[in-house]
Amino acid sequence: MQGFVADLRQSLRGFIREPVFAAASIVALAIGVGSSTAMFTIVDAVLIRPLPYLAPERLVLLNSVDGTGQRVPMGVVEFFELQRRATTIEAVVQRRRELAVRAALGAQRRQLCALVVVKGLRLAGVGVAIGIAGVLALSRFLSALLYGVGERDPWTLCGVALMLGTVALAATLLPARAAARLDPLTALRTE
Repeated sequence: MQGFVADLRQSLRGFIREPVFAAASIVALAIGVGSSTAMFTIVDAVLIRPLPYLAPERLVLLNSVDGTGQRVPMGVVEFFELQRRATTIEAVVQRRRELAVRAALGAQRRQLCALVVVKGLRLAGVGVAIGIAGVLALSRFLSALLYGVGERDPWTLCGVALMLGTVALAATLLPARAAARLDPLTALRTE
């Protein structure tokens, strides 16, 4: 114990005589401790703890098919494109049980298709209405950005609303067709 105390005194005297060396030593120790803590935190979060998913059995592996017909893991760009386009398809998948029950109770394919299309168009209609209200409310601020078009031009507003409605209809037809082709026995059995 006396050796430890003597070493401690000598170290403190050296730090007092050379404050730059003391500061450099403290910074080096702080960097070492900080980097060790950071590395342990990363290793703990990535390797040691379980994945933070409520339902890990619902995780899926997404593959795509290359030009030769081989299944390959989906790339990042493909995933984001799929995610961007899959919002309405995801809504149909989430409502799959409800649609299967409706089909089992005798709903026609046309009725199931109409149910999905109407929901998608209703959502698009709300978006168009909010957009037009925003344009009308901010028209005097937007007038500086417009060239050759009036700030409240009814033809432009109607044309944009019609175009967005057409795009929304096209975007809801694919999931609507998938909902119409739904086999109720298979869908209810997989749930």
